[in-house]
Amino acid sequence: MITLEPQNGKEGKLWHRRDDNKIVCDLTPRHCVMKEGQKGFCGVRMNHGGKLMTVNYGRSVSMTEEVIETEAVYHYKPGAKILSLGNIGCMMNCDFCQNWETSQVRKLDIRNVTEYTPEQIVDTAIKRGIKIISWTYNDPVVWHEFVMDTAKLAKQHGLKNLYKSAFYITEQAAEELCEVIDIFSISLKSLDEQFYKKITKAELEPILKAIKTIAKHDIHLEISQLVVTDLNDTDEESRNTARWIVDNLGTDIPLHYVRFHPNYKYMHVKRTSPKVLYQAKEIAISEGIKHVYIGNLYEEGVSDTYCSSCNNTLITRFGMDINSKGMSKDGTCLKCGDKPPIVFDDTSQNNGINWRDNQKVISNLMENNQKRNIRFLWKKDINALHLECNEDCEEMLIVITHYPSGHQQKYFVGEQYGLMRVMGSKSAKKDTYIEIDYYAKQRDCLNELGLLDRAHFPVNNLEIGSSYEARRNTNKTEGIS
Repeated sequence: MITLEPQNGKEGKLWHRRDDNKIVCDLTPRHCVMKEGQKGFCGVRMNHGGKLMTVNYGRSVSMTEEVIETEAVYHYKPGAKILSLGNIGCMMNCDFCQNWETSQVRKLDIRNVTEYTPEQIVDTAIKRGIKIISWTYNDPVVWHEFVMDTAKLAKQHGLKNLYKSAFYITEQAAEELCEVIDIFSISLKSLDEQFYKKITKAELEPILKAIKTIAKHDIHLEISQLVVTDLNDTDEESRNTARWIVDNLGTDIPLHYVRFHPNYKYMHVKRTSPKVLYQAKEIAISEGIKHVYIGNLYEEGVSDTYCSSCNNTLITRFGMDINSKGMSKDGTCLKCGDKPPIVFDDTSQNNGINWRDNQKVISNLMENNQKRNIRFLWKKDINALHLECNEDCEEMLIVITHYPSGHQQKYFVGEQYGLMRVMGSKSAKKDTYIEIDYYAKQRDCLNELGLLDRAHFPVNNLEIGSSYEARRNTNKTEGIS
């Protein structure tokens, strides 16, 4: 049984004791002051016995296999597989939080928490042939000790670390991360101090300083901004963000304007208008940013990469389908020979098993297990999903076929393959549904969980009003309608 108690935790880093014996957490600019037995703002760091203890060390939502684009990272090994993990607790409390069920500890259902060791995570990545570990979903800042320990171990095995964060963190902690993190994807929510104080319960200036700390190092960096209806969806907001990036980071930093969905305490508005997102992109381009993308909008072209010299299409993206058809193997434009700021070289070593191409393994799973089927309908707001097997499943083969395109994907989950959850998405605009065939023992089952955006970690089937009704029966599911 997993419990969030200090005796099951670990002593934290970055804190000091005051003369009155209260302790101060120096991980975030909040500098929470805690007396004995008291927790900080995040709900997972506390004063226990006169020491700062973390109660979320190794506690995570289920590890999930995704692609790097899901983290708003488009210029580092496009299409690369990543192993994503998300902690519990957060140093912020955004009114529109996309993962409030786990970021806000008082709302937490402990059944959604799994416990891992650094060794288990690294072993899983190696076993599955995944070369990038992603620290994401709930903001990883308050998971600092576990991230540092695991990231160090990952680097010893030639793996890379990706850090997706709103980055409300002290400069000292940011410097520590820069020692082990290879890719930063930072969510800069606004350039308005009042927006941060009122809507996120944080401060703007420390975040800008922490981003500049990354920029001082030779580390891959991309910036995203969630465009929230009636909060930061104006032309002025888009222009301010773009100008700050140009002035402080340069014109080569990729910028992602990301579509928002109503959630948590901010449910009275509609999703971000596509028109607003297209306008934000045009504004950023006019300010000089060379590569601007729109996230969470399943339309053709909005996530493609173009050569800034000749406008040749270098990379096409739709959902998790990524094709670098306009680039050579050494990362140059096939039309003009220019070399865009995209990392293609791969120095990490990994001897993982490529089950997808092992026909013997596939045939054995198909022949010796029961076949069942789920039909999942793509809807206007649901264009991706997580697929999760039961926790005691030994092995399962999942075959997804997209219709009408016929595009097919294979996934392996279960204890034997080190992972219980994978992500899938719509692969072409014309596709309307997928058929999910899965092969497993009769007692095993597969649960499909619709995604409202790429940063969303679903903890149960969506039941948000009549528009997201999950209808299931034993052997056939009609999907989300």
